[in-house]
Amino acid sequence: MLIEFSVANYRSIAERQTLSMAAPKPRGGHDRHLVATGHPAAPFVLNAACIFGPNGSGKSSFVEAVRFFKTFVSDSAHRMQHGDPIGTVPFALDSALADAPSEFEIVFIAGLELFQYGFRATRHRVVEEWLFSRTMKPHARMRTIFRRRLDPVTGTDVYEMNRDYLKGNREVWRTSTRPNGLFLSMSVQLHAAPLTQVFDWIGSKLVVLPSIYLAEEPDSSFELLVDKDSCLEILGVVGIEIIDYEILQRRSAHLEVRSDRSSPFARVDVKTIHRDRQGANVSLNLRDESDGTRALFQLAGPWLEALLENHTLIVDELHRSLHPHALRLLVSMFMDPKRNDGAQLVFTGHETSVMARNFLHRDQIWFMEKDRSATVLFPLSDFKVREFEAFQKAYLDGRFGAVPRIRDFRDD
Repeated sequence: MLIEFSVANYRSIAERQTLSMAAPKPRGGHDRHLVATGHPAAPFVLNAACIFGPNGSGKSSFVEAVRFFKTFVSDSAHRMQHGDPIGTVPFALDSALADAPSEFEIVFIAGLELFQYGFRATRHRVVEEWLFSRTMKPHARMRTIFRRRLDPVTGTDVYEMNRDYLKGNREVWRTSTRPNGLFLSMSVQLHAAPLTQVFDWIGSKLVVLPSIYLAEEPDSSFELLVDKDSCLEILGVVGIEIIDYEILQRRSAHLEVRSDRSSPFARVDVKTIHRDRQGANVSLNLRDESDGTRALFQLAGPWLEALLENHTLIVDELHRSLHPHALRLLVSMFMDPKRNDGAQLVFTGHETSVMARNFLHRDQIWFMEKDRSATVLFPLSDFKVREFEAFQKAYLDGRFGAVPRIRDFRDD
């Protein structure tokens, strides 16, 4: 599970900003926002967190930082060639940071260990990379698995490796790592079994949906919609019909699949099934549904998969085209212990109805705004607020900041 993610000098983010999912021990009452990890270093984490802020505050930059981090870890070993540029985008409004490295770091629990992994990179090379871990033993300390740094004198990478942890051909892993690639990624490509768990968690368990995702053609994991009453609950329809999708062969009471083409990549035709006034089923093409229904269909696949596979799901602008009740339903799925056994949700947005009393806990609410032209991220818990206070009204009144500064136009 995700403990925290940090980023510095990337897009609108200058100084290091950290989103923490760690949470204090529950005090009873409203504690459905917490999940026990079993690890003494972070006994409890949030199952959901939201980031509120005005347009241009940097919410999308933060989500894009997570996306870049994940993609670079997954692709640097096999899709990048020697000399290819690294896709870092330094903070543009400070000349001192223009050529400085961007920094990314994640802390998470996988299996029985807590891992802390990160790297610093310019557009041309990785200048530092590190991985630490801590076991579940009560008095265990963080141990170094490997550290890599650029020697400014020789211009070469210097490594420190834990020989007891990294068993294998460490010299081959080291010499095979390109300046513009990650040691973690290359060593896993070369069958470094001890690092596979870290690589797989970042590549598979960490899922990022940028805001553009909801504007694309529906390409959700249709297999997950079969026999899933939750999908119908999300969409608010009687049933779904998918035509011309070769991969699916099964049928269920709620989903009919007819395969008329031989190619598994054939374009799908999705229909929603409604009940008319006389009680008969009526099919509508998904293209004729509202923006909100299409957005919900697009989200349904990764949403159900996250809950099924215990993913950490990061979603930008989740509120887009969604009614407040639909948004609340989606978020509540991650906060329901009957539905969720370890998945996490982090989302950005403007829809403040989820701040309603007795829904989100104050530890789940984060704010983002600009300070000296740079993005700043801070939690509601930084403020002295009463547990029963109406967070939504206080936020919209500007008590916590992170609201638009709109000029008051008046007639003279």
